[in-house]
Amino acid sequence: MLKVISTPHLENRAAWVMAFELRDLFVAQPAAHVRRYGLHKDDFNLVITDTAEAMSRGKTLNRFSLGGNESDVMDFLAICGWSLKKVLEVCAAFYCEPTKHVRLRDTLKLWGYQRDAKIEFCPFAAQRVNPLQKLPKKWTIPHVVRLLARDTDARVKTQWELTDDYKADADRNFGRDHLPDRLALLRELVEAGSAWRIHEDHEGLSISHGQRSYAIHLPDRLIAA
Repeated sequence: MLKVISTPHLENRAAWVMAFELRDLFVAQPAAHVRRYGLHKDDFNLVITDTAEAMSRGKTLNRFSLGGNESDVMDFLAICGWSLKKVLEVCAAFYCEPTKHVRLRDTLKLWGYQRDAKIEFCPFAAQRVNPLQKLPKKWTIPHVVRLLARDTDARVKTQWELTDDYKADADRNFGRDHLPDRLALLRELVEAGSAWRIHEDHEGLSISHGQRSYAIHLPDRLIAA
């Protein structure tokens, strides 16, 4: 799972350097997701997503990709005063799209994308998600997202996790009853919900994907509703 690391602001050079080292960072104000791709200084790709409407149905949001070398990206950030808010404003001012980039410098390009907000995760957006008021007739992944985002009484435990090392898996009892990183799991369900499967039986609800399965304890208030 991708860890969910967040920071209140991103407004000076040191903070940006930290973001590049982490490679994946969520920012509270302004709401954004900053991710760095590329392994070398000459292969530097910075992707910034405006997550103000993240996890909302019927909304779209903007994603921008700056590609070039590290020094040009750093110069662009410096021109914007190291302000994430200003970076988003400047990028939005250009007309760009996935198949039509804007060349900011000889070695610096800008692309723009439109994203469906409901499949974009943001740890600060959970409180905007509508809570479940009653058990659904048929569970879907969006129902599970609403449950885990808003109901702290909905407990999650690992049923099993498998790797390529069966002996190591057996030694750790296949991860059974381990408490997963709740935000990281929620992120996967939002961003890649179609890859997950839901199972209902007499013991309750579980979700699985690949070599992992998690049991979800439903809150008493939902069962009684």
